[in-house]
Amino acid sequence: MIQRAVGPRPWELGSGIWRRGPAVLWLNVSASLGPLFRSTQVHLQHCSPGRRVAVWDYDQDPDEPASLDEAIALLRSYVLSLGRPVDLVGHGTAGHLAWRFARTYPTQVRSLTLLAVGATPAADWQAQYYAQLRACPCQRRWILAQLARALTGCQERDRLRGWVELLDRDLWTSPSPSSLVGTPEGGSGGVAMPLLVCGAAQDPIADPSQMGRWRSHLKPGDRLREHPTGRHFFPFFDPQWVAQEIADFQQALGADRAITPASLDL
Repeated sequence: MIQRAVGPRPWELGSGIWRRGPAVLWLNVSASLGPLFRSTQVHLQHCSPGRRVAVWDYDQDPDEPASLDEAIALLRSYVLSLGRPVDLVGHGTAGHLAWRFARTYPTQVRSLTLLAVGATPAADWQAQYYAQLRACPCQRRWILAQLARALTGCQERDRLRGWVELLDRDLWTSPSPSSLVGTPEGGSGGVAMPLLVCGAAQDPIADPSQMGRWRSHLKPGDRLREHPTGRHFFPFFDPQWVAQEIADFQQALGADRAITPASLDL
C-alpha cells in the first residue's frame, strides 16, 4: 500500500505499522511525471516486507518562483513528525531535492537513493531543454519532441505526443531551478549517510560521464548501479529492476532507528 503525503500532512491509513509512519519516502515534485513511478513504488513495497513505502508530493503554484527551499522546509517538518530518519528516494529534480535535504539535515535521513541524478544534481532534463532553446530558438514543441525521443527512446507518433504533453506540463509546475537564464550550479558532492545512485546507459541527462563522477564521492558501502539499456525514465520502463536494487540496498543497512533530541539538525 502506498501512502500519499502532501507537504507535511500525511494520510493516516490505520493502526500498527501504518500509524508509525513510513520508513521509505519517495519524493515527487512533478504532478505530471510523478505517476510514471507508481509501478516502481508498488514493486518496492512488495520487496520491502514490514517497511512502509510512502510518496511525498510537493505541488508548486505556477505563480511562485521556482525554488526547492519551500519544499525542503515542508519536508523537514514532515520527517520530524515521524520521529525517525527515513530512506529518501528521488528521481530527477526530486532527486536533487532529496540530495539537498540529505546534505542539509543528515541526521534525519537513514539512506539516500538517487535515480537518474548526475554528480551535478541540479542538471536535470529542464536544464537540457533551456540549453537547447538558447542555442536554437526553435518552436518549444519541436524541442520537447526531440527531448522526448532522447529521454524515452519512443518513436511512435501518438505515444511521443503523450510524452511531449507530460514534459510540457512539467515545465510549468516543477520547482526545477533551471530557466532560460541558465541553471544555477547548485553544488555537488557526497552525503554522510549510505548512498545508492542508479543511472541508465542511454540517459542523455545523467549520462555515463555524469554518473562516473559520483565515484569520487562514494564511501565504503555506497552503491553505483547502471541499467544496461535504459534511458532517463528507466524506473517507468523497468520497475522491477529499480525496486529490487533499492530494496537490496536498504535491507542491507539493518534496523531503523529513532531521531533523538541530541541528533536533531537545528
